[in-house]
Amino acid sequence: MASRLILDITHRTRYRFDGPTTAVQYLRLSPGECNGQKVHAWAVEAPGDLFPWRDGHRNLVHSLYLHEPLTEIELVARGRVETVDQAGVLGEDGAGALPPEYWLREGPLTGLGTGEAGLQMRAFNRDVTRHRPAQRLDFLHHLLRAIVDRMPYQPGVTVAGTTAAEALVKGAGVCQDHAHVFIAIARANGIPARYVSGYLLSGPVSGPQDVGHAWAEAYVPGLGWVGFDPSNGICPTASYVRVAIGTDYSDGCPVRGMRGGGGGETLAVNVSVSPLERRPNNPYTATQQ
Repeated sequence: MASRLILDITHRTRYRFDGPTTAVQYLRLSPGECNGQKVHAWAVEAPGDLFPWRDGHRNLVHSLYLHEPLTEIELVARGRVETVDQAGVLGEDGAGALPPEYWLREGPLTGLGTGEAGLQMRAFNRDVTRHRPAQRLDFLHHLLRAIVDRMPYQPGVTVAGTTAAEALVKGAGVCQDHAHVFIAIARANGIPARYVSGYLLSGPVSGPQDVGHAWAEAYVPGLGWVGFDPSNGICPTASYVRVAIGTDYSDGCPVRGMRGGGGGETLAVNVSVSPLERRPNNPYTATQQ
């Protein structure tokens, strides 16, 4: 029987600057409701003015405007989300969503690359497709395992702007890099794929983490969108909370923006995901907002 969880989540992001700074930031920190996920409560706290809106991917975004110069900015997103294990199957996006074909387009970080990195990426694609399973779902699971084997999880090897091809050449990376490689190879084979940012309950009890999580979704006819987490070699379970989607990290990341002044900057992130309750499974569906 599939598991069902109620998760308590707190996500703190703190910027410290050498001098006073003004800023405009776009915060994709609010999970939406979709099949297998229901938001019981959620709030985003920040200094300055927050204006909610939905981007072209239907993510809930808060624009943050800092009118007074500050030397420290703390962003806090917290709430409670109920999840159901659906073996990674999200289903169709619903009315008003972008068509699956939209997600074939290349993102800034998810192309096959150029130069030596591009050559290695294309060689990896040939290796993965040499004995390609006939069914799309089987191929995606095959790709999942290939990335796990090729790129061990290792923090500190890549940075936020590392492309899929560059990460593959380095031979290691974090969840963002694994998702990028999965997306790039899927799209190269005509399979719509997209980037997902969110949260992961990493153990049976609560515990602080220094980052959120990221994975990929690919479109499978007959099933709709299906999640794949190359970093853990599995499809998402009830331990996953889906927050935002994008072509890649560049338009699906939790926080992005610009600032004026301030000099040097330090960043500290803390994410806490705790299971409040486990319930007998009673799967529900919800219309994605």
